[in-house]
Amino acid sequence: MTEKYNNWNVLKQKINNKKETLFFRERDIYFISVGQNIGQESYGKKELFLRPVLVYRKLSHTSFVGIPLTSKEKEGSYYFSFNYTKDKLSTAMFNNIRVYDMKRADYKSGIIKVSDFEKLKEKLSYFLNITPLKREIEHASRMKLLKSNGIITDKKTFVNKQNKSILVTGCAGFIGSNFVPYFLDKYEEYNIINLDLLTYAGDLENLKEVENNSRYKFIKGDICNRDLVEFIFTQYDIKGVIHFAAESHVDNSIKNPGVFIETNVNGTFTLIDVAYKYWMDKPNSYKKDYENCRFHHISTDEVYGTLNETDLFTEDTPYAPNSPYSASKASSDMIVRSYQETYGLNTVITNCSNNYGPKQHDEKLIPTIIRKALAGESIPIYGDGKNIRDWLYVLDHCKGIDLVYHSGKEGNVYNIGGRNERTNLQIVDTICTILDTKVPKDKSYKNLITFIEDRAGHDKRYAIDASKIETKLGWKADENFNSGIIKTIEWYIKKYGEKNDS
Repeated sequence: MTEKYNNWNVLKQKINNKKETLFFRERDIYFISVGQNIGQESYGKKELFLRPVLVYRKLSHTSFVGIPLTSKEKEGSYYFSFNYTKDKLSTAMFNNIRVYDMKRADYKSGIIKVSDFEKLKEKLSYFLNITPLKREIEHASRMKLLKSNGIITDKKTFVNKQNKSILVTGCAGFIGSNFVPYFLDKYEEYNIINLDLLTYAGDLENLKEVENNSRYKFIKGDICNRDLVEFIFTQYDIKGVIHFAAESHVDNSIKNPGVFIETNVNGTFTLIDVAYKYWMDKPNSYKKDYENCRFHHISTDEVYGTLNETDLFTEDTPYAPNSPYSASKASSDMIVRSYQETYGLNTVITNCSNNYGPKQHDEKLIPTIIRKALAGESIPIYGDGKNIRDWLYVLDHCKGIDLVYHSGKEGNVYNIGGRNERTNLQIVDTICTILDTKVPKDKSYKNLITFIEDRAGHDKRYAIDASKIETKLGWKADENFNSGIIKTIEWYIKKYGEKNDS
């Protein structure tokens, strides 16, 4: 006990000597401590240290000034907000706020002299321009506070604040960067906030056509950063989420599965948990003006595992993921489902087949085939090349997402597929045949095909039954594989040609 008490006194001294602003967060609440301790009180044998603090509850936009009471015996703190009396300020318990998740410090009530409170105000005044007990932090002061603590990463704000703002994650990636221009062009009543960490698979060059659009906002950041996600929800009053952001390369998930768990599982949890707390008061009870908010989770057909030669994945197919990537996506699907079932949060999930089209990362199969062929390099094909995938043109996928987000039934899953099954050998043969015509060389590009060792956990066949979205929502793919692959090859010929020219 003596050692514990001595440690407490050392900590108290450190706190007391700390003159600059202290900042920490607990349970979606920001505690901004300013200045030195203003004193201490005793309650029986319990010693309580008083320190001025301003509390900002982010998700409800409220703030107030008060005193945290910290007990050396309990090693925890509770927060007391100020109430006026005629000639003095009394403190009263604010039940839902704990600085640390400890048992209540033994303190029933306390009195702080008005003169002491005036000193407290002086210490706070340099930081926030507030009046006693003011409940709203002024916008500029709040921005100063968040910027000073690294919460805000970008100063740009929307000029069009009358529109409905939705958070779309991972827009600098393949599907997201095709979705954003399509969506902004179709809907003038929306703002899009793009949250993207810009990992190797994200490139802002994919979004050059919208970067100056007043209804588009880019924020560089991690979906796992709860502080940042909460800031985005409050700053832009988010009323919808379309969640693309994910680590998605199977080979990389085999080499480094931890990254996939962090982004795909923890990131999805962070997003949907903030959405729930921002939009809803409690389970099955939406806040006023947030009744129509929706969380749309973009997933993959790989969560279903592998198929035999004739079956198709339906929305009722049991999950059987076979790689760390597909397992992480299956986990994120289950998290989204749980928020629908437990809290009544309005969610939809779409599981798509293999996408292809412009802006896909170089590591993926179709860009790799085109890139390697044009460079005269060996075109690698796993195993015997007979693995089968259903291929979906990316813009058709974007149209399906749009339809499900606006018209899909709450709590439902919709599979989006192109009905274009091809083996990997058929894919490479088709691409080489088209390249032989469009960019002919002395020998056919097919001579570059090379078979390499198959990767671990390589599923044999994926194929989606898209009947539900077709019959219930009227979606239909505009592109068949023959028309879509020509558009795709032409786009990549231009891309790789420009790289070679430079």
